[in-house]
Amino acid sequence: MSSLPPPPKASEPRFDDWLYRFWKSAAAGGGAVDADTLNGQPGSYYRNASNLNAGTVATARLGSGTADSTTFLRGDGTWAAPSGGGGAAENLIINGGFQVNQRAAATNADDTYSHDRWYALTQTGTIAITSLADVENTTPVMARLTQSQASAQRMGYAQIIEAKNCKHARGQAVTLKFRTRLSSTDNIRIAVPEWTGTADTVTSDVVNSWTSTTYTAGNFFLGSNLTISNVTQQALTANTLANSTTVTVTLGSSFNNLIVFIWTENAVAQNVTLDIGKVKLEVGSAATTFEWFDYSEVLRRCRRYYRQWNFAAGGFPVATGYCTATTAWFVSGLCAENTSDMRDTPTIDMGAAGNYLVYDSAGSAVAVTSFNAPGNAGASGVIYASGYVSSGLTAGAATTLGSSVSNAATISAAVEL
Repeated sequence: MSSLPPPPKASEPRFDDWLYRFWKSAAAGGGAVDADTLNGQPGSYYRNASNLNAGTVATARLGSGTADSTTFLRGDGTWAAPSGGGGAAENLIINGGFQVNQRAAATNADDTYSHDRWYALTQTGTIAITSLADVENTTPVMARLTQSQASAQRMGYAQIIEAKNCKHARGQAVTLKFRTRLSSTDNIRIAVPEWTGTADTVTSDVVNSWTSTTYTAGNFFLGSNLTISNVTQQALTANTLANSTTVTVTLGSSFNNLIVFIWTENAVAQNVTLDIGKVKLEVGSAATTFEWFDYSEVLRRCRRYYRQWNFAAGGFPVATGYCTATTAWFVSGLCAENTSDMRDTPTIDMGAAGNYLVYDSAGSAVAVTSFNAPGNAGASGVIYASGYVSSGLTAGAATTLGSSVSNAATISAAVEL
């Protein structure tokens, strides 16, 4: 490159005269003006991101794809929605994926539990509730409600959220979203009622009149202790999976429990099915990705409210104790489990007495004829039971309670809301 002309003198009238001579000098040298440095740094310095110390880099420079509140930047340089476990808001619903179904009930009457933490509400009669497997990618399980009655009726599924798990949302917005499908073209309704009565003493059957089209307290809903807002209608096409309408409710400052309720708006014919999955209720005004948790963790949370033990037929041992008389017995430590970690003292259900036997002092099985206390959880959380046989026991002798030779036995502990 040729040497540059001297800078213009103060007496020179025009700076562009000097600039022209500068360009001509560079051209005469057969080269171009070398402008690769600025403040003593080469161009490569300013292209090195490690030298940035101010300003905000545009998301388009960080990766490809759409960058917004629902995506994150992956290691391969693309923006993507999280598939679970990272950054999504806490789900106030327990068992929103319907992974846990300890009861596995064949049919459900109005206001009875089926999938753990979920209970059925029906207009006139029983329905069948089952689990669907491998419904679609990202939805391995859904709950299915089947309308079993010859006459059309409305039906729905609901969950009550414990006060300890939702009162922190007072005065805030919460958002509900789920995956759903109806086997007929019809509407569903979605609501998040607020219970303002005594905490954890909720009237679970929140419906006052199934036929009312006024979705307020005292009309469709019960008139006492409920605050109802933003009941949402959604039209569904027959046999088509869909995301639910995103429902956002601004909560009051005095509720003690929340209820999530999803139901068919109209009476549906026999064998119509309603599928529900991936239910998420979260604090905030936007819906985030549903998170799948390890099954054992979901089961642990469900067992705070309900737990069940199943013993196959054949005399399998349930608990040990002693004979209080020749026709009476007492056992404790049923199922070798403590219930003190449950929400409250549970109600124990052992089913029919005919599903059990006790052993006499000679080791012979004697059929249980009735229960005195069919199962109680003491203050210590230990489950005990007592009952009777027709004869054959030795007072004071050790005994074992077991399942019947021909009948399986089921014991449950429940303290639902």
